[in-house]
Amino acid sequence: MTHQTARLILAMAIVLMAGAAQAADFKTYPGAMCQPGELTNASNIEYRFTGEVFNTSTEFSVLVVCPIVRDSVFTPPGDLRAVFVRFSKPNDIPATCTLFSRDQFGTSGFMDTRFTSGVGNVVMGFPALSGVHIGYYVLSCIVPHAQDDRPSGIVSYLVVEGE
Repeated sequence: MTHQTARLILAMAIVLMAGAAQAADFKTYPGAMCQPGELTNASNIEYRFTGEVFNTSTEFSVLVVCPIVRDSVFTPPGDLRAVFVRFSKPNDIPATCTLFSRDQFGTSGFMDTRFTSGVGNVVMGFPALSGVHIGYYVLSCIVPHAQDDRPSGIVSYLVVEGE
């Protein structure tokens, strides 16, 4: 078991224990839910029929924006308990993601930025993030470039929401 896998299991256990007093809702979204971000050459993004999104450029990173659906916008702030992003990476170039909470007009609420490196299947985790009443969450990630014929991408992302 790798150090990163052990941290992921520990984080999930903490989320589950916190959910004992209050129900938690787990949703896994395919990477293909992510869309090209601004200033991203969409021709470098490949959507696979198996649900992943990959950067095929061997020179440039790409920005993708991944939606997070809230079950209820009227739940108290802090209802997003954790987010885990699963990458497939052929190189050790860091991937960067920022998790945002915004109000219904797009005004910034809270944000958290994380980095991850490593080769192969890599998981990036975010702890709880405060939300805003009647607002939304969004995950924006910079996916590193491919190496040779092996693309880098987001396989899926898991969202844990309190109810």
